[in-house]
Amino acid sequence: MARDWRWRKASFDGIPFYVDVQEIHTARRLVVHEYPGSEVHDLEDMGRCASRLEVTAYFVSESADIDSAALRLRLQTPGPGLLSIPMFGTMMVRAMTGRPNWNRQALNYVGFSVTFIEEGTANAPVPIGLGVEILAGMGAALGATLGDAITATLVGQPQSGYVRSDMASQVAALGAQVETLRQATPLDDATSSAVKTAVSDAVLSLSNGPSVDPGAVAAALFEQADAIVANAAGNAPATALADASAASLAAYSAALAHWGVSPMVSIAPLSAAVFFTAQASRALAIPAYASRVDALAARAMIGSLIDGMTPYYGALGADAASAFDVMYGQAAQFLSSQIANLAPVVIVESGVSLPSNVLAYRLYGDPSRGMELVNRNKVATPCFMPRVFEAAAS
Repeated sequence: MARDWRWRKASFDGIPFYVDVQEIHTARRLVVHEYPGSEVHDLEDMGRCASRLEVTAYFVSESADIDSAALRLRLQTPGPGLLSIPMFGTMMVRAMTGRPNWNRQALNYVGFSVTFIEEGTANAPVPIGLGVEILAGMGAALGATLGDAITATLVGQPQSGYVRSDMASQVAALGAQVETLRQATPLDDATSSAVKTAVSDAVLSLSNGPSVDPGAVAAALFEQADAIVANAAGNAPATALADASAASLAAYSAALAHWGVSPMVSIAPLSAAVFFTAQASRALAIPAYASRVDALAARAMIGSLIDGMTPYYGALGADAASAFDVMYGQAAQFLSSQIANLAPVVIVESGVSLPSNVLAYRLYGDPSRGMELVNRNKVATPCFMPRVFEAAAS
């Protein structure tokens, strides 16, 4: 026997009503790029559109006017609510429009034409300054957690002296990586000198014998790496951090395969790889990107870095893995919240080659943005821009 849908009631925030028509509108935001003189085109998928539901709700009884008053009031009240309708199930929505209607030829009937939109799951955009501070705090916490994970590996282990010696060698290698990161990153003289001294002292302390905790030294080195990212002048060192992560991951695999060395020491290079990956996601999330395309590329790079780390980082234990998840997740979410407000990239045809500051003035009314055009298009000299070039839309 076929199911009878006709008299199944719907509800919004617990207010029941009947439904005559229900439509759900789903779509994707596709941008079509068509090129002059070309027989092909590109499609850029900007993601799924928010689903909209068009519902014709109604009440039918001698008290329809009274019964419908609660729904009419709820549609005027802000905030999300749970919508349950026969065909499409339940979902959290907000009411965009609600039009009550009454027809004298339809006795005891009150209808509503309502448009609902699914509730958003993304958070509101985080102010840039606040987002930077949140990620900075997470970076420091992650470094301390990873240091604790290294220390915990040595507790209660037989022949811990031998393991500690091998672990110290791995932590010293971490110190060399942090020093390489310092050299590759633009820093003010005071910060650079302070980091260099702190890294040198931490590595030197490893030679003091069994009394030194390699985990504590690693945490101190992570703290210096965190300071490098926080104080980087200009662009944060995302590429250098990604390189350090790849090198640490290779050292982790080598430590596992090295005969005669305890597999426990592999936790040091794995911790380094996780820390550098998380810091790279932070470094990619915090710049002020000029266009949506640039920010999307940065978010894709974050995804690629995390995909490379996913098979391995669970070996660090629940606390370290959770701290890593939270930090890179926050970085991706922070960057995503900025993307919608960034300008898209457009192709500009000037007809003749002009200086970048002239083009910037014509495009933006601001000649100081000329170097933005130069850098985006990788032009050798700002005096002669190509006749066809890329530019942020605003």
